[in-house]
Amino acid sequence: MRLRLVLVCVLVAGGAWAQGARPSYVKVAPGATPVKAAPGQAFEVPVKFQIASGYHINAEKPTFDYLIPTKLEWTTKDFKLIGIEYPKPEQATFSFSPDTKLDVYQGTITIRSRFQAPRTLPGGKAALGGKLRYQACDDKMCYPPASVAVEVPVELGKKARE
Repeated sequence: MRLRLVLVCVLVAGGAWAQGARPSYVKVAPGATPVKAAPGQAFEVPVKFQIASGYHINAEKPTFDYLIPTKLEWTTKDFKLIGIEYPKPEQATFSFSPDTKLDVYQGTITIRSRFQAPRTLPGGKAALGGKLRYQACDDKMCYPPASVAVEVPVELGKKARE
């Protein structure tokens, strides 16, 4: 009877997992204010992410090549991506790796991206879209890679005076 109950739980959990009912270990922090962009000017886009309590994600440059890195990917083509600055990772040990410190992110992190606005930028509103790809782990194991959508509103203004 006990074995049957375990098998049912595994099948139900596996089915929910396959249907996209995976938990979200990382969320975009609420309250993103629009960033301002002027034609031909560079601007910074800070995005805060909240990592669920008790979990961590690998750093952008993980300790080992076989670990899945955290990566912010922008899909917006209207603005030129200049670069992305990831926070400095923490070094931590976990029960699955007690003798090795791993480079990870925990808690709330901010990833900063720099973009160049096109010179022929009409005024109004736009949005930058992308996703954060990550692999969440707890103290005992790591979970399948996942992603969270990112959308940042942009207020398009006039060219700044030089």
